Amino acid sequence: MSTTMSDVAKKAGVSTATVSRVLSGRPSQIQISEKTKEQVIKAANELGYELDLVARALRTGRSNILGVIVRDTEDPFFAIIIKSIIRTARKHDLDVMLTSFENKLEHMHTPKQVFRSGLCDGVIVIGHLTGDESIIMDIARTNRHIVGITRLSAHDPFPCIEFNNEIAAKSAMQYLRSLGHTKIGFLGTDTIPAIKQRKQIYLDIMKRDGLPVPPEYVQVGSNFQANNGYVLMNKILAYPDRPTVILAGNDLMAIGALHAAAENGLSVPDDISVMGFDNIQYAGFVCPPLTTVSFPAVEMGERAVNVIMNLIENGQTDAEIVATLLEPKLIIRKSTKSPRE
Repeated sequence: MSTTMSDVAKKAGVSTATVSRVLSGRPSQIQISEKTKEQVIKAANELGYELDLVARALRTGRSNILGVIVRDTEDPFFAIIIKSIIRTARKHDLDVMLTSFENKLEHMHTPKQVFRSGLCDGVIVIGHLTGDESIIMDIARTNRHIVGITRLSAHDPFPCIEFNNEIAAKSAMQYLRSLGHTKIGFLGTDTIPAIKQRKQIYLDIMKRDGLPVPPEYVQVGSNFQANNGYVLMNKILAYPDRPTVILAGNDLMAIGALHAAAENGLSVPDDISVMGFDNIQYAGFVCPPLTTVSFPAVEMGERAVNVIMNLIENGQTDAEIVATLLEPKLIIRKSTKSPRE
């Protein structure tokens, strides 16, 4: 037989109404002492009582649950955002329920079913897969409070927190050109819109500056992981007239490129320079430390939760459905230098 609220009340020596107020966390005009709260929580824990979240949501209009859907849990950049969301959510007494697409659209049925119930007070969607718009819209229809993070080209009809990807790619290319590089290679994937856009900006700037781009200089793979960067880098290094610098679509691929360069007996940056995007935790600890473009991941998570809370408390108007663009920052480390003359 399952433990009831009455059982908790009897063990704590209080009324069931007091137990309900303490465990639901809802505002009350009746003051409850900290000692009483501790008694109730201790009794609930000892009896293994679990609050019925659905019942609480129906009764109070709030579940105190924040849903988070992430494109891929293996992405270390997203991991920073998720950690920031959880930390900020706790400040607002929100629990976080996390699910992912695992980088494949066919896996979206699970988050679609979970979040279409409307149980969450709000939903944050992190990342964008080309073609996911209709499923996200379906989730948005049953969740009034929804915010996107790094969805870029998705054009969602809800507030989004973005980094300025165009400025990031242009600043990376400007830096490499300022070092004197004219033979610049690119590693990427077209499955991630942000990386695809970085590749296009790279191509546009090379064309603008009248610099040749042999087909071998641009290597595109199926994913954004380090192993892909390793494989693609080996393809570029097999080309006799190799680039003097590699611009990788993200730090993970750049780290894979560093490993491939070392295996081929090349010194970075003396023989070839390598640069990435994201400034993940590992970027400053690889050998050599990686030059990259940093995005404000912590701030993005904080802002997303704060926007959700503002929507819950103050509602939403069409005028508020805009993207907030945060500025990237160039981080120069030891993996880049001017090319040999």
